[in-house]
Amino acid sequence: MLLCLLALCAPSWASFDQAQRAAANGNYREVVIVLTAMLEDEALEPDQKVISYANRGLAYSLLNAYALARRDLQAALSLNPDHPLSLNHMGLLAEQLDKDYVLAASFYQQAVEQRFAASQVNLARLYRIGRGVPKNAQRSFDLYRQAADADYHMAFAPLGRIYTSGEGAPQNLERAFELFQ
Repeated sequence: MLLCLLALCAPSWASFDQAQRAAANGNYREVVIVLTAMLEDEALEPDQKVISYANRGLAYSLLNAYALARRDLQAALSLNPDHPLSLNHMGLLAEQLDKDYVLAASFYQQAVEQRFAASQVNLARLYRIGRGVPKNAQRSFDLYRQAADADYHMAFAPLGRIYTSGEGAPQNLERAFELFQ
């Protein structure tokens, strides 16, 4: 019985692996094709649907098909309103395409509440420059530090700059040097 269940799941996981390899090679059209085929499978589990929609949305975004990206990310969020990857990417689309910084901050904040490091960095940047949220160096520092504590490398350089300047945290050149390394 267990082998039958594994056999039923194997095509989905094999397809995820195929999509992941295509993404690693920068072949986002293949990612879309593979994930579209997966989404047509009525036996796909709800969590697999969320992942498929979210990742196809990311692939569409990388192909500059932003309307399709939004559609898929919204589909993922309709299945799981707390899906942090989808929330973060919706924030990126709002920030970078629509220049709607308030909406972007809202999406990032929802993902930050789940400790999603990429959103911590994105929201920290908005607090640092005061876009969509009040400028707040301390809040920016706290978010960058949380992401760095989670070993999210995209937080290291901005956190190092904060420690270098002393804006938002006490100046600490030794810590800044460690982060820059």
